[in-house]
Amino acid sequence: MTVNEMPYASGRVFWDGEFRDGTILCEKDKIIFEEGKVGSGSSGTILPVPVNAHTHIGDAFIATEPTGDLPSVVGPGGFKERQLANANSELVKRGMRRAMEYMKLISSPVFIDFRESGSTGVKLLRESVPESVFPIILSRGHNREEVELALSISDGTGISAESDADHDLLSFSARTAKKLGKIFSIHASENVREDMDFILSLKPDFLVHCLEASEDDLESISRLGIGVAVTPRSNYFYGKRPDYSKFIDQGIDLMLGTDNSMIALPDIYAEMDFLYTVQKGVNRISPENIVRMAFHNPHKRLGNFLDQLNNLFLYFPKVALSSYEIVKKSSLYEKKVIRIQAAEKMH
Repeated sequence: MTVNEMPYASGRVFWDGEFRDGTILCEKDKIIFEEGKVGSGSSGTILPVPVNAHTHIGDAFIATEPTGDLPSVVGPGGFKERQLANANSELVKRGMRRAMEYMKLISSPVFIDFRESGSTGVKLLRESVPESVFPIILSRGHNREEVELALSISDGTGISAESDADHDLLSFSARTAKKLGKIFSIHASENVREDMDFILSLKPDFLVHCLEASEDDLESISRLGIGVAVTPRSNYFYGKRPDYSKFIDQGIDLMLGTDNSMIALPDIYAEMDFLYTVQKGVNRISPENIVRMAFHNPHKRLGNFLDQLNNLFLYFPKVALSSYEIVKKSSLYEKKVIRIQAAEKMH
């Protein structure tokens, strides 16, 4: 599915985190919203392009069942690390390309990938990207030289965990990313509580997981205005059963990711559906909140890093969908990714 260029789109528009009736269009190279309909074309439901805020598509090639607990599967020296070390580059690239083709097919082409294997891993992903797919690639390195080399060709740094790495190297990675104006992010307190004071001292642009963070930790994250990407299907696969409403209660902006492609398809719509379903029997999270997690919060928290994508939207033609329909039934409707472009610039 390719990106379709349009001079404007009218209908039920998700703008600034709320649905409003109106039109989005490009004026002086800036996307604006106006009340009311433009032209005589059909209306639809329009949202900013969804962002899959946390993926590991480098493990999509893995065919062996990843049994065991969280540390033994994805921890240092674990199952995933061994699989990656023993795989040839072409196998890894084919797996990543399949994952990206799938995201393109389902109209979810923007994702933030925490890429393993340093600069080599970044290059393999870039060489695999299909047309009309837009990865934000976060790299990592095992020493300062590799951190700098990987950052020179990536969009930022994505660290596995505070407890997995040397603190001096983590601090260097954060400083270098910030100096270059790139993203710095880190997995935090996924399986056990980690040193949140140190993690927050690195000034991350967003965190991942935070399942075992304490109430005080969550208060600090909220106070600093840091978003958190959560991955419910992955958490359940690894035996974690958090109540995600605790983040919302603290005023934290949640984002959704799909995590390891070896265990969960990179399908942001399936992630929304799953989160709504599991929370309904615990502490319900509204469909409106879940829509914000995929379509609004990533742009809100990472907008300065996503500027080149701010004219991409998800368009459901000829229907006015509710938040509940988007969360639970979006696959039943035609949808496409559109680029709002001034008429004179359209191809």
